[in-house]
Amino acid sequence: MLHAVLIAITVLPLSLRAQPFLPKEKIPFTLSPDIKEQIEKLYSVNPQERADAVVRLGEMGNKASEAVPYVSDLLGDMGRLKPYGFVGTKASEALIKIGPSAVESLIGVLKTSRERSARINAVLALGQIKDVRAIEPLITIFKEEDTLFRLYAAEAIGQIGTPAIDALQGIVQDKDTGVREAAVVGLGRIAMYKRDKSAVDFLVAALTDGDVAVRRQAVLALFNISNWYKEIFAVDALIAVLSDSDSEVAGYAAWALGNIADTRAIQPLILALKYKSQPYAQKIYGMDVHKNIVEALAKFGKVATDYLLNALEDTDAGIRGGAAETLGLIKEVRATERLIALLSDQQENVRHAAAGALKTIGEPVIWPLITALRGADREAQPLMAQTLGALTGEKFGTDEVKWHEWWEKKNKALTR
Repeated sequence: MLHAVLIAITVLPLSLRAQPFLPKEKIPFTLSPDIKEQIEKLYSVNPQERADAVVRLGEMGNKASEAVPYVSDLLGDMGRLKPYGFVGTKASEALIKIGPSAVESLIGVLKTSRERSARINAVLALGQIKDVRAIEPLITIFKEEDTLFRLYAAEAIGQIGTPAIDALQGIVQDKDTGVREAAVVGLGRIAMYKRDKSAVDFLVAALTDGDVAVRRQAVLALFNISNWYKEIFAVDALIAVLSDSDSEVAGYAAWALGNIADTRAIQPLILALKYKSQPYAQKIYGMDVHKNIVEALAKFGKVATDYLLNALEDTDAGIRGGAAETLGLIKEVRATERLIALLSDQQENVRHAAAGALKTIGEPVIWPLITALRGADREAQPLMAQTLGALTGEKFGTDEVKWHEWWEKKNKALTR
């Protein structure tokens, strides 16, 4: 995922070159003395001295524009710094501070450099500078085979923002899957950083893409937006992909719907428990869709109670179990009797879901459980006793008399 791959720069291959291309003796004498002094230090064999000079040039801002070609040459410098970091990273940060006057040089690095680390540092700088001149060169990277590099470029496009939408619009249906995926990542970043609704429309369209990688990036972007902005958007489209064959797509759609919390999604989420509760559908790439749906429903809180109470009577075990889990998470006391009844359910997963929910609700269910113990069937009694034991710390098993005596003693102690 994008948020995970962005830290990968720390493991890029090292560059063998650690000084500007132009020989030191050919540095123009016409440069201002303070800038010339720092440029000369860029030729030092000491990585820390090179980094310190780069930092000082960056602090000069646009006044150091004459130093841009020299600093750009160090974008691939992987000289290690203490306690951490690389000279190339410092060069990128300095060029960001120098600003728009560094853009053409950075674009030149993208087009001509063979150093992967230099090109990635250039991409990162272009994203931070946010100059529209970088849009087309960055989009060109989408056609390269390096997936990580494409994602860096997509992130930079997202930072540039709305001006990039027209260019992305032209490639979001490209025949190359990698290009479409990167375009969707870029649009997702624009929608998130700039709150641009037109970018959201493209993401919604990408939810139906034939390639699962593109759909994943689209739904992940919508999920991220739902985390940032509590607005109602894309509800119908997200509901539709709850049935996606890919668990990651369905799982993120559920989470997004929970964040948005539009009541139109409650019933579809409950129904999705039916076909997302089978073992084969639950865990792909670490995504447990059933769990995601339960967590999403819980975010609706008491608003979802009536729907969930009705779902406890559903003929499908996945729906009954998921509804029970959710009612436990929202600590719905009104569900107590129905949850106790589910302790006798024919399906083991439903019985354990109901027991777990009762434990989560806590103390209000203790007396109803004790009274239900007497008339319960033999199969349900051990689970009731286990639940009571977990709630109270007592070990009376299925002995109804001891549970009643304990309860009366407890109440007398409280009324003294």
